[in-house]
This record gives sequence, structure tokens and C-alpha cells, in this order.
Amino acid sequence: MDTFAQQWTLESALAVLEHPTVDSKLWAEAVEWLLVYGPPEIRELLTAASGHATRASFPELKPQGYGPDGSPCYDIAELAEQSSFEEVAYLLWFGRLPGVVEFRAFLDGFSGSMKMPVETVMILRMFPHAATPMEVLRTAVSSLGHWDPDSGNTRLDACLRKAQRITERIPLIIAAHRRLRDGHEPLKPKAGHSIAFNFLYTLQGTEPDPDMVKAMDTALILHADHEQNASTFAARVTAATMTDIYSAMTSAIAALKGPLHGGANAEVMKMLEQI
Repeated sequence: MDTFAQQWTLESALAVLEHPTVDSKLWAEAVEWLLVYGPPEIRELLTAASGHATRASFPELKPQGYGPDGSPCYDIAELAEQSSFEEVAYLLWFGRLPGVVEFRAFLDGFSGSMKMPVETVMILRMFPHAATPMEVLRTAVSSLGHWDPDSGNTRLDACLRKAQRITERIPLIIAAHRRLRDGHEPLKPKAGHSIAFNFLYTLQGTEPDPDMVKAMDTALILHADHEQNASTFAARVTAATMTDIYSAMTSAIAALKGPLHGGANAEVMKMLEQI
């Protein structure tokens, strides 16, 4: 099998960059090859372009400081206003905001995770009507691991792929369960749209209003990092045993379901309805 260095030449990599409709994953691989094996002048040009694109995309997002490990710390209000949930996910997983090259490849990983396994949809159909969304989510997320090609792989790259799949599919599970409970069929998400857009689309059955998409995206950003709460602690304790990410996420969801944690939101909704 050819190594990554042998799979490309300078001519083929440059041809991919010049093609107007090239696949984003192929485009990112060509750029990666040029950054590692290309001539010095091209490496310098691409590095500068990526840095410029990052500054152009996030002109006001300057770190407020740096953590003990050197990771930049950003103001959450600025992230909520100027960024997207997918960009914040990249920040949390990789420790920095992405440049254009990295972000295009990152989004390509999300688009490959949009479809739920048909077996998980079958399981959703079997739940009793009285099952709560958190009960359904707990069991459905656990089931996803059975049909994940990286299920038993605990390497970092595999865990990042699984994290993308889980992040993309949790909203789809919630929306599919709601539609099935209301007597409707689950909808497939639309490629090329954000997680916030597809959650609202697969839940409602119509394209959501842009303001609603922005509101949902902002909510996702604000909930992305809750530091060391009960569900995060449960996930970290489970992960520390060297088990798989689906087991850790199932632990987190089980903790979140409790009435003293995320379950309190349901009680608030009941109180608001009574008021």
C-alpha cells in the first residue's frame, strides 16, 4: 500500500486545488500533502493563507487569556455572537479555532455522520409511547456503538470520529423519537446545513426560520462546555476506565436524566405551563 507521501505529486495536488467543484475531503488531503511535502514557497503560502483566513473569519475573536496547558480562552458571548456550534466543537476538541483548511475537512466528517443506522431507527420504533426523551436517548445512544465501524477502537483519531458521529446523531434521535410518537415518519437531514438547522428541520418537517436556527445554534454553543457538572463527571469517570466513548456518553446521559440535574428542566417546563 502506498504511503500518503506517494499518493500525491506536486502536479496532482495543485490540480485538485484549482478544480472548482472538488470534494472537500480530497481538497483537504491535497492541501495537507502540500503543507508537508510541497516546495517551501508553497508551504509558506498555504500557511499564511490559512492564518489569514482564520483572522478574516474570526476578526474579533481574540483570546481573553490562556489556560495552564496553553489553550486559548475565549469570551463565550463573542463565540455565541460570531461563531457556530461546529466551530466551537472544533475549539473544544482541538484547543483552537480552525482555519479554512481544517474546518472544511472537519465539516466533511460531520456530513458523513448525518444518517442514523437503520437498526437504531428500528429500536426507536419499539419504545413504548410513555418513554421519555431522556430514556429513549440513553438507550439509543448506547445502541449506536453496535454499528459504528470504530466501535472497539480507542485511538484518539477514532474517538474524534465517534465524537462527531454522536454529536451529529443525538439531535436526529430526539427528533425521530418525537415524530414517531406523534405518528409521523422520521426525516433525513439535509446535507450542507448545520446541526442546529437539521435538528429543527427533522423535528418540524419544514425548513426552519433563520432566526430560529441562530437561536438554536447559540443555545448549543452556550451548553457546549459545562466544566465539571454531574454528567461531565460521570462521563469522565467512565472514560477513565478505558472503556469506549459510547459507554461514557451513556453514563453521562443517565446522570443528566436525574431530576437534580438535566431532569430539572422538565419540571421547569411543567411549572411554566401551569403559570
